[in-house]
Amino acid sequence: MGLDVVELVMRIEEEFSIDLPNEKLSCIRTVGDLYALVLSNLGTKPSCLTSKAFYRTRRAMMDVLSLPRRSVRPSTPLETLLLPGLRIQRWNEIGAAINLDFPRLRRRRRPETFFLKVDFELPVQTAGDLARMVLTMNYAAFAPASGSTQPLSREFVWERIVYIFTDQLQIDPEDVVPEADFALDLGVD
Repeated sequence: MGLDVVELVMRIEEEFSIDLPNEKLSCIRTVGDLYALVLSNLGTKPSCLTSKAFYRTRRAMMDVLSLPRRSVRPSTPLETLLLPGLRIQRWNEIGAAINLDFPRLRRRRRPETFFLKVDFELPVQTAGDLARMVLTMNYAAFAPASGSTQPLSREFVWERIVYIFTDQLQIDPEDVVPEADFALDLGVD
């Protein structure tokens, strides 16, 4: 294993408070292999942490955008709620209302314009995606109390691994898929 993989593994071990056996680590090639190894070292079952994050995210969106509860569902596209003219302002207001770490808008340059016009795009597509990102960025705020025996959900473990890969390697979340080979697809030594 190269240095990049070792650093990723160390960060994952620290994140989940586990020790991954070296003999099993030598066999992993893909993100899915690493995910399966992490799951085998954790007790996993469905939990409601994602729901807690969604409810908190929805409450902030309702307050800032003056929306009724039923208009913000996990599948609601953010593009329909955050129109381009006020997108930056409203996004920042939602982040302040949540009062947790909140994702930033991505800068996007429009090559078709003569002047370098900078535009901002949303880092996620739906309200549910935003809630999952808020959860991964603020796990301690949603985690069960210390000493609790509630195991992490498989979904949360995957989302957290994706977050660690994207943060550590500075790559797009879309590139972190179970079949992604460390060396061939992600360029990890």
